[in-house]
Amino acid sequence: MTIALLLTLVLTSVSVDTTSTEEVRPPVRPTTWFVLPHAFYTPETGIAGGGAASFVFGAHLPRPTNIQAAVTITQRRQFIVEVYPDIFLDDGRVRVNMSAAAMRYPDLFFGVGGSTPGALEESYTATRFEADVEAVRTSARGVGFGVVARVRDESISDVSPNGILSSQVVAGSSGGWLAGVGPMFVADTRDNLFTASTGHYVRAFAIYHGAATTSSFNFLRLTFDARRFVTLRGRHIAAAQVFVDATTSDAPFTLMPMVGGSRRLRGYHEGRFRDRISAVAQAEYRFPVLWRVGGAAFAAVGGVGHSISDFSTDHIRASIGGGLRFRLNESGVTARIDYAVGADGGALYLTLLEAF
Repeated sequence: MTIALLLTLVLTSVSVDTTSTEEVRPPVRPTTWFVLPHAFYTPETGIAGGGAASFVFGAHLPRPTNIQAAVTITQRRQFIVEVYPDIFLDDGRVRVNMSAAAMRYPDLFFGVGGSTPGALEESYTATRFEADVEAVRTSARGVGFGVVARVRDESISDVSPNGILSSQVVAGSSGGWLAGVGPMFVADTRDNLFTASTGHYVRAFAIYHGAATTSSFNFLRLTFDARRFVTLRGRHIAAAQVFVDATTSDAPFTLMPMVGGSRRLRGYHEGRFRDRISAVAQAEYRFPVLWRVGGAAFAAVGGVGHSISDFSTDHIRASIGGGLRFRLNESGVTARIDYAVGADGGALYLTLLEAF
């Protein structure tokens, strides 16, 4: 779910107090909707904003079905239209999470590998339509199995002259069609979806793209995301994450595993390093400051490589940083301000929700 749509959670995730049966309350509407502006900032987008809407069906239920949509325009002339249906069936045991987006997205490419120089920077514009579907059945213990599917149609234009992309030596340099499908596993015991203080979250999937799925590219993607949350005392929380993403050959460069951005290895441009394998480990110490304001200190290490043997000290990057959190509602939705420092300098992030 993107930053643009997360703002709607500020309103849609507010819980209903049902502890008193004596007070007369107005009936809860089974269907609600909100339309509101949104804004955020990341180094990849600059200042960004637009409009977002959320439609909630069964708002009185613990897990209501909702449809979110947003239109975003950024300082970097990126334009994005997104729709995210999140459907719960069978009393919440089955979740069908979908996303669809159309965008024109100018971005930067620094080559492939874990030690590419910043001077290699070149620009390009990706125009794409993509849609993802995840369907998972979860047990009472938070363990679930399901399927994930993806389609994507992309074209690449406005590439820097005399660069790597203009030479067409990198897979996906001119875009292409993708379709893929595969199995998924989820294990989730977090006490809160937005700001967990205890429990763990594990998500793993494999997705195949190839001739059998009509794709222009032939590759397998494996993704593993594991998180752990521990309460130290009061509202002091230790959080940790390990994220590994891997593809076989022929993956287009826009879908290669990468590091950087507002969530993994903050302090580096998203996609600053990309290759067949990426791995990031990060830890955060979260603590209260005053009223609804909290703080965080974090550190991360990560990198990319063509194979496991490439993960040497020359390919590993590190970052440290800190920030403030402002709790927007009782469900734990937060506004986040982070400043991270990596080998390339510092980066500021103003967005919603924790990094992990």
